[in-house]
Amino acid sequence: MHRRIIFCLIPLFLILLVFSCTRKSVIPPTEPPVINAIEASPYIVSKEGTVYLNLAVTDPDEDKMYFEWSCPEGQFFADVSLNTPSNITNPCWWKAPATEGNYTISVTCTDSIGDDPEFVDTSLTVSVSIYSLDSIIGESEFSSPFSMYIDDDGNLFVSDPGLSAVHFNNGTNWYSWNFSGLCTTITIDTINDTIFDTTEIINKVLFESPTAITVDEEQNLLYVADVMLDSTRISVYDINNITSDTLYGFLFRLNDRTDLNFRISAPYSFVVDPSSKWFYVSTRISIIAYDTTWVPDGWIKNWSTSTATGGINFEGKGMKLFNGDLFLACFGVKDDTVRSCIRRFTDITGTSPTEVMAIYSDDDSTIQYLGGIAIGQNGNINGHIFVTQGGGSDEFYHRIVEYDENGNFIRTFGSIGEKEDQFNYPTDIFIDSSGNIYVVDMGNHCIKVFSE
Repeated sequence: MHRRIIFCLIPLFLILLVFSCTRKSVIPPTEPPVINAIEASPYIVSKEGTVYLNLAVTDPDEDKMYFEWSCPEGQFFADVSLNTPSNITNPCWWKAPATEGNYTISVTCTDSIGDDPEFVDTSLTVSVSIYSLDSIIGESEFSSPFSMYIDDDGNLFVSDPGLSAVHFNNGTNWYSWNFSGLCTTITIDTINDTIFDTTEIINKVLFESPTAITVDEEQNLLYVADVMLDSTRISVYDINNITSDTLYGFLFRLNDRTDLNFRISAPYSFVVDPSSKWFYVSTRISIIAYDTTWVPDGWIKNWSTSTATGGINFEGKGMKLFNGDLFLACFGVKDDTVRSCIRRFTDITGTSPTEVMAIYSDDDSTIQYLGGIAIGQNGNINGHIFVTQGGGSDEFYHRIVEYDENGNFIRTFGSIGEKEDQFNYPTDIFIDSSGNIYVVDMGNHCIKVFSE
């Protein structure tokens, strides 16, 4: 009986065996390569210089991977000596073109499985520029550096709202001030547009969020804005004695005056004219000019003008003085569109300034997310306008842009990132008499110095 059953099952077994052999093998699903990082060194390179490129990537299926690098200009090589042209090796080297600019380098990684392989791609931005990174300042000192000033002796002053401090470096030592002090020996007889504060009971208070700073070098006075929740203090300090942990000086409460046409609202930048002793403040809503020769009795306001123009509520940002003219960077939003402009004013010691130049982002797409501004003082960059751009997720909008004295675009360099020669929300820029370019890189907690 058992033999008969087994004999009957043999044909069925053979049929199932043949059927299973004719079925197509099932290939398990594949996974695309996984990009861990894309690397470049340097991110700012000289014309026809060499950039190292590497795509850090893995394949979950351990498949063989193929690479293809691309860029509209320049040439790729398989070796650092640039002897073997190739754009399909990883890592590889890119020889920059002879033309300045920001270049997007892309790479595609493809695995080797099946007729329809998986692929991933990514890109980065490299700047070809005449400028290169010289040094980095304050990485171990700063939290969120915002504004800076360098005097003729090379002393460096930096505001740091992240640490509620003002930093000072004399070339040898660092000092950090967290306290602002009141000089209680002053007697006030005159009330002007600003009022010296004699009502404080304590003789020193903590900084809350110091922002704009500048220095009157002839009188050794440091000007600091401290932005609080409901008001703004602008203080003036004698910096002859810099070893104390407290800055003692005159404290002016500008926002406490309700009768002012333009109250100080979130000052971004300060400028002191060394000859006239006029003090200029760039705020969220206006530029204000004061005559500081009345210190410490108070300041007389000479003029104020709204930063709004063309139906756009521009906010005053970076501001610098050059050859008697005032240069202002502005930023605003209208109809959900970001707008920026660069403005130049003359007649700034009169009763009202005259705007003699304006560059708008509606006409020049390179002007976006403006912050700091600086003017070249001599040499090839004499009169050139430099601005910082820090905003948006686009790599192109964390950079430095240079224009000539007439506002014509010259060059740009930089991209968003955490590498030494990248930027992350640059807020201020300063150019010394030697042409060195100092960039306050707030998001990377340092100041980066570039030179030609």
